[in-house]
Amino acid sequence: MGGMMKLLNEIEERGEKKGIEKGIEKKAIETAIEMLKLASEPIFVSKVTKLSIEKIKELQKELNMRV
Repeated sequence: MGGMMKLLNEIEERGEKKGIEKGIEKKAIETAIEMLKLASEPIFVSKVTKLSIEKIKELQKELNMRV
C-alpha cells in the first residue's frame, strides 16, 4: 500500500509541475502579445519572455491577421 501512495504522490507532483509550467508559458505568451502590440522588436520580446524567436514571430503573424 505504501508503494501505491508514493506512486500516486509522484504522479500528482508531476501533474502540478506540468500545470505550473503551462501557466508560466501562458503568462509569457500574454506578455509577448502585449509587447508586440506596443511595437516591440521580436528579439527584445524573446529576451524578456524567454520564448523562442520562432514563437514570437508566430504570435506576431497571428496579431497581424487579427488587425
